[in-house]
Amino acid sequence: MSVRPGFKVTEIGQIPEEWTYGSIEEFAMTSDEAVQTGPFGAQLHASDYVKHGVPLVRIVNVNDGKINTDNLVSVSQEKTFELERYRLKIGDIVFSRVGSVGRAAVVTERESGWLLSGQMLRVRLANPAIDVKFLGYIIASHWFQKALANRLVGSTRKSINTEILSNLPMVAPPLDEQRKIAAVISNTDEAIQKTDEITAKTQQLKNGLMRRLVTRGIEHSQFKQTEIGEIPQEWEVVKLGQLVTDHKAGIFKPRSEYGSGQNIVGVHDLYYHDSIDGQIFRLVKLTSEERQDYSLKEGDVIYSESSLVKDGIGKALVVTRNGEGTCFAWHTRRLTLNRQRANPFFVNHVLNSPSIRRSIIRRSTQTALTGIPVRDYFDTVLPLPTLVEQQKIATILSKIDSKLQIEGTKKGRLQTLKSGLMQILLTGKARVNVN
Repeated sequence: MSVRPGFKVTEIGQIPEEWTYGSIEEFAMTSDEAVQTGPFGAQLHASDYVKHGVPLVRIVNVNDGKINTDNLVSVSQEKTFELERYRLKIGDIVFSRVGSVGRAAVVTERESGWLLSGQMLRVRLANPAIDVKFLGYIIASHWFQKALANRLVGSTRKSINTEILSNLPMVAPPLDEQRKIAAVISNTDEAIQKTDEITAKTQQLKNGLMRRLVTRGIEHSQFKQTEIGEIPQEWEVVKLGQLVTDHKAGIFKPRSEYGSGQNIVGVHDLYYHDSIDGQIFRLVKLTSEERQDYSLKEGDVIYSESSLVKDGIGKALVVTRNGEGTCFAWHTRRLTLNRQRANPFFVNHVLNSPSIRRSIIRRSTQTALTGIPVRDYFDTVLPLPTLVEQQKIATILSKIDSKLQIEGTKKGRLQTLKSGLMQILLTGKARVNVN
């Protein structure tokens, strides 16, 4: 391997000569406070948890390099006196120790004073020559995570200990360059966060509109009580099976057949999309006869017959004109609807509405996989407006879906940009101007 002029070879590859290279312990911690493991279960009991107290940071709270407040648990104030050594400070880095090893986040002012859980390790920054944000990005980088994966211990459940973490590789450009690198990557993070906020507000708007439109419709004044609640007088209540003219289970292909060939949507993909609209999912080898039998057409609806996660069961997607020709895999089922009675885009929206989704999930069964029999899925009760009103409702909701899709595409591009920036900036392949 030829070494670039002005670079030196390290475990993580070639880095600029003027960058310092060593272990995390050499850079970020004092010897007496190298890495702190959180308190284990023996020190915390059910009675220690309270509704309002000092939050405890667990693995579930660390995602995408940040500490989120979803599923926070709190410890009683009295108990925190015993756990004082586990309090977090600004600039600490919390690091998952078991399970989803490698999740990490930098503690900000908001989390200062919170407590570390036994699932986590804490890295306390003690070197003024290391920028906190820069260190956070280093830990999230591809090369750092690869170095971590190569050192994990355990045969069935992987884990990391303080010795391994202390000796993981670390690089440090001059401090002003660290700060500039962190600022550049942070700009992308801020753009991603804004996209997430827009998506969350748009999804909230869609959920509210969906609840109103599929129960109250458009400009109705007379309503009637039904088994699914109050709906407009002109509407019907039907079972899904009454609208289905044909259905077919997806094709099974062994893993060895995937990698090239025909575009095929799988059960995993249904959870992350609202329609089949020309996306490339996976490629699989199919015969011409199989392509003909398992190709989707505009207006088809497919749903997940089984799922690894319960929330994924029964998730439906409608096929647009752009999605025609996509094939469908095992664990999904294609529905062909009676177009004289049902607008497939409307039916798809109703099947994915929160109340119908809850009903489907309640009727599912759970063994190794969560599943729902065809008969039970077809027994799903739906409100059915006139075809004209179905089209109007579908158009309104589809416009919001388009907005969500635009924001999702924007986020994907930003994440790709961030990944690329981290790859070149955190290894010195590209340098920032610090002046």
